[in-house]
Amino acid sequence: MTYGAVPDALDEYLQMGATSLAFNAQISRGDHGPDPFILLEPIAFNDLWIWHAFFGVSGMNNEVNVLRQSPLFNDLKSGKAADVSFVANNVPYKRGYYLTGEIYPQWSVLIKSIKNLGTNDHKRILYKTKHEAARKCVERAFGVLKKKWKLIKHPTREMSQRRLLNVMYACIILHNMMIQENEIAICSTFFREEHPLDDDSVRTHQESIQVTQEIINRTTHLSLKSELVEHIWNHENQQ
Repeated sequence: MTYGAVPDALDEYLQMGATSLAFNAQISRGDHGPDPFILLEPIAFNDLWIWHAFFGVSGMNNEVNVLRQSPLFNDLKSGKAADVSFVANNVPYKRGYYLTGEIYPQWSVLIKSIKNLGTNDHKRILYKTKHEAARKCVERAFGVLKKKWKLIKHPTREMSQRRLLNVMYACIILHNMMIQENEIAICSTFFREEHPLDDDSVRTHQESIQVTQEIINRTTHLSLKSELVEHIWNHENQQ
């Protein structure tokens, strides 16, 4: 259909009608109308290295559902994640955080930008600038992916879901290999970490529930954002 062909002439071998119908009930989003829409959860560094990518599985039709199935947050809940505690404005926090857009929930490990700022609110304006500049890493990384492999830019309705995911994962892996080969990655050598799990490191079901409540805690989210505003402002003025 993209090239003006009659749909029936293509459907016999592409099976676009059946594919679209099968995907529609599983991975479509209301704000995108009836068209199938697959969500990708990516994390990238400023060197364009994509160190995490996760596609929402069938039935994961919004960002929160994808987050709840993400390996990143499953590791946090189960106790497998690395210790990344830190201090912001002299206040200690147990877990690291990810920079996200406005569509994501107010969780303690997801930090969003700030909207509706006054012209004299210099602290929050600085925070907003730093936050949005850092989040550009994902956009830049996928902009490079689309320039390297034109296949990503083309319509994908004729692909099966498995093939589409395999194509994206392959492009991401090749992209990281090229960055590593050119020695422009923050860490040019990759070592696969093998950490045998101790019995004490695996949380009980009740402990996992408690950790989940801590992760989705809105109060911690607002507190951390406030501390980051002060931390960035103080750090900028000390330079």
